Amino acid sequence: MKRTFYTAFLSLSLCGFSATAKADTWGCEVLLCLANPSGVMAAPACVAPIKKLYKALYKWRPDPFPRCKEAETSNDNTTNYAQVTGSYYDDCPSGSEPIGEGVLASSSTYANYLRARTQNIYANTAYVIGTGNLGTNNPVSFDLPNKYCGRTFYGNAAVIHAYRLPAIKTSVAIYAEVITLTPRTPSEIVIFIGGQPPRTINFKTDAQ
Repeated sequence: MKRTFYTAFLSLSLCGFSATAKADTWGCEVLLCLANPSGVMAAPACVAPIKKLYKALYKWRPDPFPRCKEAETSNDNTTNYAQVTGSYYDDCPSGSEPIGEGVLASSSTYANYLRARTQNIYANTAYVIGTGNLGTNNPVSFDLPNKYCGRTFYGNAAVIHAYRLPAIKTSVAIYAEVITLTPRTPSEIVIFIGGQPPRTINFKTDAQ
């Protein structure tokens, strides 16, 4: 049944795409290949577009997922598309927590924290700005920020930046350790074809 559906979809898609696929061929090729129940690279013609997709997604700043606009709305009003699913960030390591969005944070020793609380002077000038518990499925921008986690929260201190003129008093959340998590592309892609139940594939496994 799955093979019959894929064959029918492939035939109809190729007929429908032939006139307009020039500018968006890759996105349509990707959609067709992902829809193949035999495997995303089972068809020889799918090897190049799928490998290109892998390179586009699995890098420091992933490219947007390619679209096939011609297939997104078909004659029977069903939608045909694929998208990355899952979180773009790992969970904070055990014993740490996400640093709240917009929170100025730093790592230091407890002695430095006490000094900051009592003298309003903080020697560490390296700060991060918290981004909260990031984990979006479909970011609007693929220029994704880092996620910051703090381990062993000492407290907040209203400190005056050392070596900075004019002197500015700032509230800083001080942790024993600040951990930086960089965004990474999730390994799962969900495919919606012809009104059928969505199918999820592990792209890192299937595209190797």
